[in-house]
Amino acid sequence: MCTRKNKALIFDCDGTLVNSIPQAFEAICQVFKEAGVPVPSFEDFFANFCSPAVNYYRTRGVRIPDEKIWEIYLQHANHDNAELFPDTMTTLTNLTSRADELGIVYFGVLSANQNDIVQTLLEKRGIRKFFTEVKGDVRDKSFELGRIALDYHIEPNSVVWAGDLPCDMVDGCKAGVLSVGITQCVPNISTVNLRTMLVHAGADYCVKNLQELEGVLAKIL
Repeated sequence: MCTRKNKALIFDCDGTLVNSIPQAFEAICQVFKEAGVPVPSFEDFFANFCSPAVNYYRTRGVRIPDEKIWEIYLQHANHDNAELFPDTMTTLTNLTSRADELGIVYFGVLSANQNDIVQTLLEKRGIRKFFTEVKGDVRDKSFELGRIALDYHIEPNSVVWAGDLPCDMVDGCKAGVLSVGITQCVPNISTVNLRTMLVHAGADYCVKNLQELEGVLAKIL
């Protein structure tokens, strides 16, 4: 008799559940401006940003202290204005209601953003209740993905990790989990280019939005 495998579904926050990438990029640009360093293009940010965030600034010439970087970023990020994507609430409601059917024993969020910001944002938008665990201040998502698999006795290939940036896909690949790239956060880069970048970074699947993620999960879980 076959034993059913436990599964996990883990999301990035910014750009995956919450439409906050425009605010985040504007805040990043302000850091560069106040540091007197040329502002990167959005394409450069999308392709190369990764945790820890300070490394992105340092490799592009920002020399102000880490604390000042965060101070400027938080001053301009306007997280309170970030809204859920139109399909976030419906998708999470559907997936959690089908958890037993799909074999999902763990729903989580991993974010490089500050933990208190992530927790507050998800609480205010009414979706914190869907998750077993929400963790911010994550410097190495690949490590956290592996930790979750170990803690919940889930095989890595039964963990699905959904994110929006190439660095998310890199982390998923390192952890040996199934990575799904979601493209709706970046309207000013063509979908074809987005998919190419995400697949090149290690995405096993690419979808336009969270609603399409449901269809992928039905095939792979």
